[in-house]
Amino acid sequence: MSYQMTLGDFEVFTEESVCALLDKPISGVLDRNNIALSNLSIKHGKNFSSVFLISSLLFRIRVRKKANYIEIKNEYQTLITIDAPRKTNKDFTRYLIRSLNDVDALCPCLMDIVDAEIDNFPKEYDCCSQYKECSDAKICVNPRKDSAIGCGYKKIMKHGRIFYGKNRNV
Repeated sequence: MSYQMTLGDFEVFTEESVCALLDKPISGVLDRNNIALSNLSIKHGKNFSSVFLISSLLFRIRVRKKANYIEIKNEYQTLITIDAPRKTNKDFTRYLIRSLNDVDALCPCLMDIVDAEIDNFPKEYDCCSQYKECSDAKICVNPRKDSAIGCGYKKIMKHGRIFYGKNRNV
C-alpha cells in the first residue's frame, strides 16, 4: 500500500519517493566504503518503511495522512546538524517532513548516520590479501564488496592510519 501526502496543490510525495531521493546518496556512501548495495534493504511495513544495512536499522520513513517524518535512533541525534522540527521519545527522534525539500535538507545528516553505522559493524577479520593495494589507494579495494564491511583494516585506514605500502604513516 502506498500513501501519498499532498501539500496544497504543489507537491505529492510518498515513502517511495523519499527512498528514491535518498537512493543515490546512500549508494555513494556504500560505494565510498566499498560495500555492496545488496547489503541495503527497505522493508515496507504497515506504519512506516525501515531502511536497513544488513540487519542494522539506519532510519525509518513514515508518510501517512496524519504524520510525515524520518525517524532515527537517539544515539545518532548528534549527527543531525540542521534545525528541524522534531519530536523525541525514549528510543527515537522524529524529524518532521513537509516536503521533499525537508528530506533533501536532512540528507547529508542521514548519510553521516549511514557512515557511522558502517563504522559500528564488528570487525570480522583484520585484513585480506589486498592490504598492500588498499594501503596504496588509502581505501578498501577488496573486489568482494559483500565481505568488505567486516574488514578491520578498512576502519583503521578511514581514520588516517596506514600500516603498509607507499602511504605508510605508522
